[in-house]
Amino acid sequence: MQVFHSIKWGVLLKEGKEQEEGILAALQNLRCLEEEIRGKKFFGGEAIGLADLALGWLAFYLDISEEVAGLKLVDQESFPSLVAWMREFASCSRRPWKLAG
Repeated sequence: MQVFHSIKWGVLLKEGKEQEEGILAALQNLRCLEEEIRGKKFFGGEAIGLADLALGWLAFYLDISEEVAGLKLVDQESFPSLVAWMREFASCSRRPWKLAG
């Protein structure tokens, strides 16, 4: 997955100029997700689907990754739809009966 790869290998495990390039790549991948989720509750529409499950790690581990790297990649202003999805997905994951539809 491009998003995971760009954050882990391009941001977390790099420094200096290489990390700057990794941040740009990660932001580009995150913008693609923002465009895809815009106007929808989940990537597939109103219900959690395969794409949501594949990207679910973002809802739980992105904050940790940002803290480790000492930077903020995703914020409400730049990625409002993605932030809303992360909150909704995390909320549903704490209530497994909601995952069934």
